[in-house]
Amino acid sequence: MPLSWIGVSIAIIVLSVPAAAVQEAQTWESLAVEGRRALSSGRLDGAETAFVAALALAESNPSDATRLASSLENLASVYEATGRAPEAIALYRRALPIWETELGPRHRQVAASLNNLAVAIHLQGSYAEAEPLYLKCLALWEDLLGKEHVTVASCASNLAALYIADRRSADAEPLLVRAIAVREKNLAADDPAIAESIKLLASVLRAQKKFVAAERAYGRLAALTEKRFGPSHEALAQTLEQQAAVLRELNRVPKHFRSRSALSRSARIPD
Repeated sequence: MPLSWIGVSIAIIVLSVPAAAVQEAQTWESLAVEGRRALSSGRLDGAETAFVAALALAESNPSDATRLASSLENLASVYEATGRAPEAIALYRRALPIWETELGPRHRQVAASLNNLAVAIHLQGSYAEAEPLYLKCLALWEDLLGKEHVTVASCASNLAALYIADRRSADAEPLLVRAIAVREKNLAADDPAIAESIKLLASVLRAQKKFVAAERAYGRLAALTEKRFGPSHEALAQTLEQQAAVLRELNRVPKHFRSRSALSRSARIPD
């Protein structure tokens, strides 16, 4: 499951500074913009070069702590994308207390940084260390945005993914049920995030041998998948096969369902 990194934009207002400092700020900003553009277009080498230079400038002027924290997290995102997780985690760890000191512990940027640190540690397989970070992040987002905000759903989904990876399906289930409800309320009916959450819910229900509920979830997923991709897509065939497996556990696979599943398999097309 793709995990969700969360970014929050911080507006920094400079009232009156010497001309040299203005030029430095513009140079830092241009490097940050260059790095973000390179990262969004997949040019990771270019992003790293720009973000390393921006971090060097930020470290040379420690009076602007928020700029330093932004630089650390920007570079961490590149390290994350290039598989250098320990380096990314070290930078995220440096950035988080800076945000907490500068903005206060109950700020959106702090919640975003908690999430991103938790994701990095989670992907390293350190589930016990990542879990309390996710829980703290989730509680903070709920306090800041309310329990029915899509960002809260993203954080809940990340925590559910950790529980799934740690074979704790029973703990993942309520988080996914909640994430689905929030996303269905706030997003378009065909938003991929809804289908992804339903797919995960079906898998955790099946793992708990809750076959009736799992079959219903796979049915919902099949309907969404067919609407999005059409009746001959491989994703639909895979979903129908999973639904059929659950039906076999219940000793009931209707003849028309077997025919539909076979037809979908025979008509697969590449993604």
